[in-house]
Amino acid sequence: SVVTWLFEKLLAKLQGGFCEPSAIFLKEFPVPVTNETQTVEIIVNQILAITEASDYPDDSEKQARVKELERQIDQLVYKLYDLSPEEIALVEAKSEI
Repeated sequence: SVVTWLFEKLLAKLQGGFCEPSAIFLKEFPVPVTNETQTVEIIVNQILAITEASDYPDDSEKQARVKELERQIDQLVYKLYDLSPEEIALVEAKSEI
């Protein structure tokens, strides 16, 4: 995901390739507050509403809608962090693994 990629890129890695998820490192994690940030929050709430439905695991339309909403979030995050096409390609290639 985009967040994982940013986390790995921006925060120090420890021995063994793991990142330290402590407050010392996380306070440096940049979280811009813009209209896009608010839009991401709205989309996340839509995803939660869909995935909390009891029929979600068996409803391919709901699953497809969640995938589309996740794609929208990715696009907004790319814009928020002003990622280059090359960086976007790296994120998306890593997501497919």
